[in-house]
Amino acid sequence: MPDPTGEETALVTCRVDSVTRVAHPHLLALASVEIEVAGVAFRLDGVQVVAGRSRGFPTVQVKLPTYRGADGAWRPAVVLPPELERPLGESVLAAYSALE
Repeated sequence: MPDPTGEETALVTCRVDSVTRVAHPHLLALASVEIEVAGVAFRLDGVQVVAGRSRGFPTVQVKLPTYRGADGAWRPAVVLPPELERPLGESVLAAYSALE
């Protein structure tokens, strides 16, 4: 549906299907998420809940799935716009926190 600026917009929803703990020092859990855009749903597996540090303090962050390229470097398997990536991460963190 068009918005006042003439850009097309669509309703986007995300639902965390599962969060599974992982026995790894930095990788805490893996999640599967269903994303629906304008009535079309797709599944995103391998969303990572990772331990990190920010300004010297421990953090828990959500990272989108990655794959190893032919050159051995890790690359993003999917790139989402910030307005979708942020709420998806918040949903995954809430589901992860509910496990504890």
